[in-house]
Amino acid sequence: MDNTRKYFDLNREDARQRIDDESCYDLNLDELFTFINHTHSSIGKQYLYNLLRHIPHTNRIQPYESWLDRYRTDESLRKKLPLLLKKLDHRDAYDVYSLIEQDYIPYSKNKVYLLRVLQLLPTLLLGSYFIFRSPVILLLAIAIFFVNAIIHYRAKTISFVYSGSMPQMYNMIVLAEKLAAMPAVREVNPEIEKEIKKVNPLRRKLSVFKLDVKLEADLAIIVWTLRELVKIFFLQDPLTLNRSFLLLRQEKESLQAIFSFVGLVDTLQSIVTLREVMPYYCLPQFEEGPLVAKELYHPLIPDCVSNSFTADHHSFLVLGSNMSGKTSFVRTVGVNVLLAQTIHTAFAHSLQLPPQNISVSISMDDSLLEGQSYYLREVMRMKQILTETTEGYNLILLDELFKGTNTVERIAAAKAVLDYLASNPKNLILVATHDVELIELLRERFIPIYFTENIEEGKLSFNYKINYERSVQKNAIRILELYGFPSEVVENALATAGHYTKQGE
Repeated sequence: MDNTRKYFDLNREDARQRIDDESCYDLNLDELFTFINHTHSSIGKQYLYNLLRHIPHTNRIQPYESWLDRYRTDESLRKKLPLLLKKLDHRDAYDVYSLIEQDYIPYSKNKVYLLRVLQLLPTLLLGSYFIFRSPVILLLAIAIFFVNAIIHYRAKTISFVYSGSMPQMYNMIVLAEKLAAMPAVREVNPEIEKEIKKVNPLRRKLSVFKLDVKLEADLAIIVWTLRELVKIFFLQDPLTLNRSFLLLRQEKESLQAIFSFVGLVDTLQSIVTLREVMPYYCLPQFEEGPLVAKELYHPLIPDCVSNSFTADHHSFLVLGSNMSGKTSFVRTVGVNVLLAQTIHTAFAHSLQLPPQNISVSISMDDSLLEGQSYYLREVMRMKQILTETTEGYNLILLDELFKGTNTVERIAAAKAVLDYLASNPKNLILVATHDVELIELLRERFIPIYFTENIEEGKLSFNYKINYERSVQKNAIRILELYGFPSEVVENALATAGHYTKQGE
């Protein structure tokens, strides 16, 4: 995944929200990317991953829905396009964008001027020697030749560093040209041909980065040696190298446009394939107001049970035992809200929602290396979420708030934080919890929903469906009995639970 995220790490685009690493981890986005990825090129993979990690101001894929429909039914294009894109499926192609963005490439116009002088000096000195027959001039010519040899082989060392990424940049330009030659693909960016023409001088210079072929025949070695001497004499490689670097900086914006064009085309065809292999999907409807989902499911869960709900001016306390599906439901909502806004695809029969940011705190753990306790990490994460969600529409997904501290303080702190988050009426909060005390404390702003389990004939089962009525069965204790706990333990637990239930009535 390190190679795939290189574009995301370097790209600082203007977006509604950049999904941070904590939210990425909590929503299992790396696993989600692996599942939905049907791209064929390294650049396509990087583009799709970056797309998932940015919620845009306006949906990027939505304008291409008509193109997606045409591609879906164009059998000829569906055969040709993957074959072209696969030509850029190379490990070194992951470094192309790094090459476009980096600022430490050694180049300068002054260096080019100096190389020009050193390129002409051997010829001038040798010509002067044949005229004046001065041994001093000959020695000076030989000295300049050795200086040029040093410069030549230093340039070769630099060329070797970029011997992987530069040829792949060349392949990217060639691929973009072939894609633009196809009328159906050129529709993705009608202006791309202009950008390709701008980088043609750079493409012609990129041959210097090709590795020399291993030579074994005697004649081939002689030819290579003579060619190498000519290159040294005229400083061919250093000059080409520096011109390439200058053109790389000069045409940076065009190269970015070409990179985005190739990545977008690959991503679009990937979305078509994804939609075809899933049980069902919908195009999201973006409207101000409540989030309304019908038969929403998680793409990563095999045979996932779908759920429908409407968040009409209220948030949800999601309750249930472990394994009942409450945290999976919270993730399901988050994943679909993200996919709706990034790849214009939701895994539901219908999904209506306002454009919104996503804040997540689910999979918290101790950070021994950073010297932070579980509770302190919770506090820091929640402080970040409180700061980020005071305005606009926000989807806030939480799991077991402040479980790193004692019961009384956990419930008090959770109630206060959730009250604060709910004070922004545009926030939709889904919090998975075992703390039933929060139901009464937050009854004005939160609706409780339940995920329950059934124990029949000694077997434990879950239906993973939303319930709006609380189960009266104490199945958590019955599970102890099911798994063979001593009878005195089970009876003790039932008695204690009954005592606390009466106290709460």
